[in-house]
Amino acid sequence: AAAGLEQDFYVEVEKTLTGDFSWTASLTAYGFPASKKAESGADRSLYAEPSVGITWGKMFNPFVKIHWFHGVQSALSDFDYVYFNVGGSRDVKLSEKMTLKLAGEGGMKWFFPDDTIKDNVWDLQLGAVVEYAASDEITLKGGLGTAWSNFAGVKPVDEATAWLAGGICISW
Repeated sequence: AAAGLEQDFYVEVEKTLTGDFSWTASLTAYGFPASKKAESGADRSLYAEPSVGITWGKMFNPFVKIHWFHGVQSALSDFDYVYFNVGGSRDVKLSEKMTLKLAGEGGMKWFFPDDTIKDNVWDLQLGAVVEYAASDEITLKGGLGTAWSNFAGVKPVDEATAWLAGGICISW
């Protein structure tokens, strides 16, 4: 990711179905504007990831999602996969404008056309984000996370990562 200067663009739509159930549809574009063909298979690699899911909104919010991770350039499509993802979250109101969001999830990738891939198939992720509602339309976010995936031939500690992130959410 660092070698390719990963840039992510994410759009999500959520709609209440009935009562506490809602569905989501999203599209994430992963761009690597500095990637080179020798390292990644394509110059300026681009991946698209549409997904759909359902969430049950209670005190703890479990969800189930399915994603399709697709390499836009033909050289990248050999590593396309469907990702099955389950998890849940819990929101804790810290003040009128500030919320702590705790989340955990796990998933499994099914690679196609090569379903013999057993590396980087399973993963777990934990995260905590503080959101500040600056206005009805603008929310500022800051958080940290950690993730693990089963990479073949490496120590478990080398299969994990951690990060800090920030963002601005605009709603209308």
